[in-house]
Amino acid sequence: MSYEQQVKQGLDYFPLDTDFLSDRKVRKIMNACGPNSATILICLLCNIYKDEGYYIVWDEDLPFVVADTIGTTEGAVDEVIKKAIQVGFFQFCFECGQIFCIKTSLV
Repeated sequence: MSYEQQVKQGLDYFPLDTDFLSDRKVRKIMNACGPNSATILICLLCNIYKDEGYYIVWDEDLPFVVADTIGTTEGAVDEVIKKAIQVGFFQFCFECGQIFCIKTSLV
């Protein structure tokens, strides 16, 4: 009998600085999209880190998955993602349709 060790993708844990809400990019997102946007960002970070470790594929289900998880609207999730890309919190690859987490002082 052969036992193959499965390679785990993603992370079980990621550090979140205590000054997350003081970060200029996060504050810009919260000012534009409202205070619930911090919860949306944290949910997105959890999904990014748990699945692939540093990116997530943008598809039509992503806003639903996040919205359903935290009890908000898909429109609110779309708005936060777009603003997060605009301020440089996330980076979007148009060629591959993936959202990348940019390493900052936060994560």
